Amino acid sequence: MLLVELYQAGQLQIGRDGKIYPTRGASNEDQTLNAVLADLQAQRYSELAATWLNYLVRRDECATTLVWQRLVRGGDALAEKSGWRRRRSRYVLTELRATIWARRYIEEHVTDNIEEIPETAVVLWRGLKELRLDAALEIAPDIERRLDRTPLPADLAPLFAALTHVLARLATPL
Repeated sequence: MLLVELYQAGQLQIGRDGKIYPTRGASNEDQTLNAVLADLQAQRYSELAATWLNYLVRRDECATTLVWQRLVRGGDALAEKSGWRRRRSRYVLTELRATIWARRYIEEHVTDNIEEIPETAVVLWRGLKELRLDAALEIAPDIERRLDRTPLPADLAPLFAALTHVLARLATPL
């Protein structure tokens, strides 16, 4: 989803060939997005979306820490004091239901007119469905149907196809 955020901020493009093209010279105020953007810009040649998703999976500990730090900066999580045996901070969500903000956003922005549904709501919904977190949102069935009928932006299709492939590979036992 970090790649989707960079796309929506206009800091990268996704070609029809499925390659990601970062905008040169772009930077982001968000430290987490800026770290991913810097990695993208450091490459000499553009890579396929699947390559970047696999890269983020391999850097899981780093990417996870960056996301937790972002949640702490936003007030959505707290870093617990680590004991003398624990090297790293442990993070906890401040809201017991971490999906509540996503549900509120979707319910506020999804109208009866499919053409008025913002791209961000569609992308958020599709991302949560890919991660199998959609059921936790407890969205009304009529809103789910509207979101499912709203097309995903064409530029993001290669990224979501790569996400589906990477998640399937990770879920497959060795």
